Amino acid sequence: MELKIKLPHKYSPRTYQKEIFEKFNEGLRRFLLVWHRRSGKDKTMLNFMICRMSAFIFTPRGRNHAFFLWEQTQNLKGWFTSIKTVDDTKRDSDGEDGSPVMPEEAINEERRRGAEENIIQQEYYCSFVGYREGSYYGNMLAELFKTDRIREVSWDPKYPVFTGWDLGVADQCAIWFAQRIGREIYLIDYYQNNAQGLVHYISHLKNKPYVYSNHYAPHDIEVREFTSGRSRREIARDLGIYFRVTPKLGLMEGIDYARTILPRCYFDKIKTDQGIRALINYHKDFNQKTLDYKFHPVHDKWSHGADAFRYLCLGVEDEAVDRNIPTEYVKDFDLFPDPRRQNMSQNATVYDNNFDVFNRGN
Repeated sequence: MELKIKLPHKYSPRTYQKEIFEKFNEGLRRFLLVWHRRSGKDKTMLNFMICRMSAFIFTPRGRNHAFFLWEQTQNLKGWFTSIKTVDDTKRDSDGEDGSPVMPEEAINEERRRGAEENIIQQEYYCSFVGYREGSYYGNMLAELFKTDRIREVSWDPKYPVFTGWDLGVADQCAIWFAQRIGREIYLIDYYQNNAQGLVHYISHLKNKPYVYSNHYAPHDIEVREFTSGRSRREIARDLGIYFRVTPKLGLMEGIDYARTILPRCYFDKIKTDQGIRALINYHKDFNQKTLDYKFHPVHDKWSHGADAFRYLCLGVEDEAVDRNIPTEYVKDFDLFPDPRRQNMSQNATVYDNNFDVFNRGN
């Protein structure tokens, strides 16, 4: 298939490598930009072009810089935005019959030949999710987008917040914040940083308005550091954060378990955006020699957010199903049984600081 661009007057289109644009930085003001999906990795170049472009034309490639440009310009004065999928692309020029450029049967044939559905959705239906080949969670995230489970999710102060941590090497750290209400899991916040100590992340938690129930981390949080002889779990405990160590599952077993939790999740599309991108981009590489995917996921900048989510999922069932049950102030012992407890369910507890040892006044 040949693509031609016909322009009025005597103008003709030209193509440039991105390095050439540096030479035009002073004089270039207006042009038609066809933004190739792989170019979306270069945020600096995108910012340079926004001030000088006439149009962006691109195929989605996940939630990259082109996606954020698309999001930010919706209903923005001075911008026109439009998505045209394969269903909108017809042979409708003068003398043509109006038939689809890519008929549905041709797309189904690609499916039969083994094309991944997330690639088909990206290339033909302009889907911004599930684009990464070999993505572990891409298709499930695409379904969550479709069912409006990735949207604004408000923090509910009536319910506690629990967190999932990945404390990686080189001070990499990712933290998910979630609430369980009934069987549903609400991902309300996310934080990731590097080159920071444990004190930084604990301070970040304490600066949030949340009341926490549990903090989940992998078993390596109990490894003692060579310099201090103390584990990060002990250090966190001294700072008021008590970690619970997640079960020691195999990597693929943990990924499969996280997949069982994902359909129950709602994500705040603003506060957890970086974490969502980590889940979408968490993938396994394709082996060109064996023509099959490798067994283990690629370890890159997206791994930390995906690992933290996996640890969070391993703690979901330990969170109370219904936090509307009155919460007790737990005492070491009860000198005299309180008859009020007999009228409550077995799981219910009482918050009672002002009890009367001698039960006077009844």
